[in-house]
Amino acid sequence: MVSANINLDTVISSDSSGNSKTSFLTTEDVYAHIGTHGGGSQQVRLYVVASYLPQGSNLTDVSGGYETVTVTGNQTFSVWNASTTTGTYYIVLDENRNGKYGDNDLVSPAFTINKVTSAIVTAFNVTSPITVGTPFKDTATLSGYVSGYSMAGTISFYWSTDHVTWILLSSVAAPTTGGPVSANAPALGAGTYYFKANYTGNANYTSATSGATAEVITINPATPSVTTSLNATSITLGEAIYDSATVTGLGDGYPIPTGSVQFQNNDTGIWLTEWPPQWSSLRCTQGASSSLQSTAVMATTQPLRASQRLRS
Repeated sequence: MVSANINLDTVISSDSSGNSKTSFLTTEDVYAHIGTHGGGSQQVRLYVVASYLPQGSNLTDVSGGYETVTVTGNQTFSVWNASTTTGTYYIVLDENRNGKYGDNDLVSPAFTINKVTSAIVTAFNVTSPITVGTPFKDTATLSGYVSGYSMAGTISFYWSTDHVTWILLSSVAAPTTGGPVSANAPALGAGTYYFKANYTGNANYTSATSGATAEVITINPATPSVTTSLNATSITLGEAIYDSATVTGLGDGYPIPTGSVQFQNNDTGIWLTEWPPQWSSLRCTQGASSSLQSTAVMATTQPLRASQRLRS
């Protein structure tokens, strides 16, 4: 039914209350508000189109089908349920319902549909600095959840020594309602390291990455285990004695210790030798026994046995 008394003045994108709205999230419904004056009623079609059309163009609705509505005054109509089709769009009021854009048809200002902005931050469960061998983990907390719309996706953890080249640590499923997930750090040696996390996003949510330099940890060297063993506890002047030092690292995937072993003689002061051992002589005091202790400057990968022979 068409009444000659009603006048169709404007069409705009709006919220459900008819308030003008030109930016929507993928989790929000889109409405059209029609402004009129005069009495009566008129049946029209409402199209959502992806571009501004020249006169006479066929109208193609991108929202799943046009709506046929009866206008009796200033009214608001739903034209597009929450959609994951991001982009820029227009609402066309097809006054004579012929499916073509004509002189008497109304077009709304452009409106956009965008993904919900997500965010991710990371934090360690320890305070920097720590010592080699101290286990720690990185926790990423995902935020931005809108009720009813899953944040399903993937969160990946990375580490770096220069915050330029990144090494993948692990990837886990993102919590569907946001929140924390964690990854254990690898067995790292002494140095400074950077960590970050990335969320892939999905049809409703943007991807997100934590700050590449915001999470830094310093790891200090650990002290290895050093044990020594003499092949005798006392000697007579002219006899030889050997001291063996065994240096052991942390194992469990931590970096292999490297470096040298030094030996010190308590009787005559400091006398050093490196691995591999070099034969040298050290004169013992008449009638006295000589005991050697070893001091490791740096440990080796596997237990290192360094021997030093004493001669009178």
